[in-house]
Amino acid sequence: MNYIVRGGYEGTRTGRCSDFQVEKRDLPGRVVDSKDTEIETGGFRLSELQEETKKKRTGHYKVERVDPPRPFYQDL
Repeated sequence: MNYIVRGGYEGTRTGRCSDFQVEKRDLPGRVVDSKDTEIETGGFRLSELQEETKKKRTGHYKVERVDPPRPFYQDL
């Protein structure tokens, strides 16, 4: 299953060490850029395996921090 990630990237869920393998394609469909993206919420730390992978794949491994959605009952 493919997901659309910010900036025109197309992502595929990996199930190992990174959450998504994202690729950006040009008009004919060739891959222009490819990287692994780890999505973390709040202030959670990366696991040891994720830290190792980040060191090995410098420049091709990105960690995105997103704020978790607020529960609806906090608005009441």
